[in-house]
Amino acid sequence: MKSILINIFSIITILVGLTMVIASYYFGIVFILAGVYLIYAKNKQQKKDKEKTETLLLYYKEALKSTDKAKALEYGRAYYSNQRIGGILTIYDEQAITNDLNTMKL
Repeated sequence: MKSILINIFSIITILVGLTMVIASYYFGIVFILAGVYLIYAKNKQQKKDKEKTETLLLYYKEALKSTDKAKALEYGRAYYSNQRIGGILTIYDEQAITNDLNTMKL
């Protein structure tokens, strides 16, 4: 009877060990897939941000070519605030916009 219990215990131990190996294998796959997804999502967001920046810069340059300083100021602030974390303009951004506005034709 004692040897049967030892055999059953050994089988249970082996099954638990196999279950842990299989579970860790699947957890590993899940973590790898999660990592791949996070990289994909980050790259997708960076691409969107880059496209937005390029669009804002295009609008700003077009507004600078026109005679509408208010529109140029609006697009300039939008472009430069898009470049900053938190979207808060610095005094240097405002100065760059002012310099750009001063080069506009009247």
